[in-house]
Amino acid sequence: MLEALRKQVDRARLVVRALRATQVVQPVRPAALAEFVRDAIKLPRGPHLATVFHAASHPDKEALIEYAAHGVKRMTWGEMDATVNRLGNALVARGAGPGSRVALMLPNGSEYLIAQQALARLGASAVQIGYRLKAGEIEYILGNAEPEATIVHADFLPQVREARDQAHQRGPIIVVGDLATDDGDGAGELTEWTRALAEASPEVQPRRGGGLFAGLAGPSDDGAGVIVYTSGTTGKSKGAHRAWKTTGMESVADMLLQVGVRADDRHLV
Repeated sequence: MLEALRKQVDRARLVVRALRATQVVQPVRPAALAEFVRDAIKLPRGPHLATVFHAASHPDKEALIEYAAHGVKRMTWGEMDATVNRLGNALVARGAGPGSRVALMLPNGSEYLIAQQALARLGASAVQIGYRLKAGEIEYILGNAEPEATIVHADFLPQVREARDQAHQRGPIIVVGDLATDDGDGAGELTEWTRALAEASPEVQPRRGGGLFAGLAGPSDDGAGVIVYTSGTTGKSKGAHRAWKTTGMESVADMLLQVGVRADDRHLV
């Protein structure tokens, strides 16, 4: 128990060092800090708490700018935080929760970032599916991971539908993009991203079984993380699970210190 507590203290020190180095905590008002703590104690630990913090401390500051074929999308920290909460609540309404697995087959874009954050807040794991994979490869991942739900871009929906049929899987699918060209088969399982968000609450979805300060004397039951399938040189790919509770906060804090990221930087992807 003492060893586990020592590790928790060491992790906390690393995070504090990173926060000081980025200078992100200097302008925070006491009321904003109280708002952050109020929401954070309801949630699992993980890098997603950075968005909660920024939304509380400066909700109107620009968080991301996305250039896409349909135009430019701008989102503040407050808007991003509410969107993450909406997706989390939409997934809960579709049966996801702590320990769940949700498959993601998305291109580089804001929806991918929001989905990763929403799953971390639920204590769920993202099953990452490369968008260049074919139906047979997707079928294996779906059959092996058995996700409770799937988030997919409309461009890749045919491959996912074919893979699900081959794997004899069913379950809700949230589709990023236009469903107008869908053939309607199994339409009851499909919901457009914008509709799913519009129907969900922007408030924090409390996680049952503890939150930020749960498990100080030992590891919590938080299963949130990312499942990445290896290249499989001698057989089928294996799902490698990276849990936020063991690697998330420390790896992000270390990256911030190594790279020298500051609160007023802009990050180009």
